[in-house]
Amino acid sequence: GFDMFAVPTTITFAEKNTPEAILASLREGRSVVTNKPNASMIYLTVGEAMIGDEVQFSSDLTGECKATKLFPGAELKIFNNDTLVYCHRTTHFEKAHKAVFPIVEPGFVRAEIDIRLNPVFKKILGAAEQKYLASRTDRVPKTADEIFWAFTNPIWITE
Repeated sequence: GFDMFAVPTTITFAEKNTPEAILASLREGRSVVTNKPNASMIYLTVGEAMIGDEVQFSSDLTGECKATKLFPGAELKIFNNDTLVYCHRTTHFEKAHKAVFPIVEPGFVRAEIDIRLNPVFKKILGAAEQKYLASRTDRVPKTADEIFWAFTNPIWITE
């Protein structure tokens, strides 16, 4: 069958595996949302700062991103505010991809992974949407060409 348990999944960078530490991590913005457990993951840093932290802007500031389990058709995008500062498209499965990118202005930096749907999967997804959404709405939206697979909270870049 089609397992929908824990889809999507929020992964926190908590100091301990306790409810209190996990909730504190969520409040501090130290989390990544990914499609499901053991799917692609994004590790984003700017110097010593990690997701949820603040770092002082400088003209030579750079960030690093490691994305794991990238499927064919995946696209890793890194944004500094609304500006796309890095993009990597996969043509085959990649166990890991590492990116180094510039920080061009104060604000924030974040990363996301989108997956372009191949025609067969798009048809399967469209059939599932038709079956499960048709009973709830008069109009089922057109199936998207890509799906949002994972995203990070920001790292804040202060002036």
